[in-house]
Amino acid sequence: MSTRSLLTASLALAAAALAAPAVAAADPGDHPHPHVREDARLGFFGGFALVGGEISCEGNGCDGVREAGGVEGHVGYAFNRKLALMGELWAMDSRKDNISIAYVNTSVALRYWVAPILWVQAGLGSGYSRVRYTGIIDLEGRSDNIATGMLAAGLEVIQSKRWSMDVELRFAQGASEDADGNEVTTGRMSGLGVGFTWY
Repeated sequence: MSTRSLLTASLALAAAALAAPAVAAADPGDHPHPHVREDARLGFFGGFALVGGEISCEGNGCDGVREAGGVEGHVGYAFNRKLALMGELWAMDSRKDNISIAYVNTSVALRYWVAPILWVQAGLGSGYSRVRYTGIIDLEGRSDNIATGMLAAGLEVIQSKRWSMDVELRFAQGASEDADGNEVTTGRMSGLGVGFTWY
């Protein structure tokens, strides 16, 4: 699937999700207050998200913004209905003009529900980029791992006893430095996604 197709599919899923809250409320198996699942959000959970957006790079040897699509996977442990510790892997890929650029970010994060259906997340981790050129001669290179930070927020538009579906915004950034501690290259990725989590 092309980057543009993945971006279009992610945005279409997000639009459909925005119209779905009534479906959750109509589920006869849900709690009488469908957004308050006192026992469902405790303990271990895991899931994934489809994300469409962009990757960008500025600094020594790179400059520009490219459309990208990707996937995120996460596992975590909820201490209560409001706070969870989680680990996640998020990768975005862009293919254009025989050049494929991928950004991969892993992080440990805290997710906090500021409201029963709204969460925010922040984390620290590491990331790298991979560049591949396909032509007469195929070339591929990988950057060093660098420290990264990530932010995300999600609106749970469907909640059931054992799973939820959200529309989420994501952002991650990392910067490499030279031997003197000067920032040389900054890489970023951001996107809009549709996520699914099972509790």
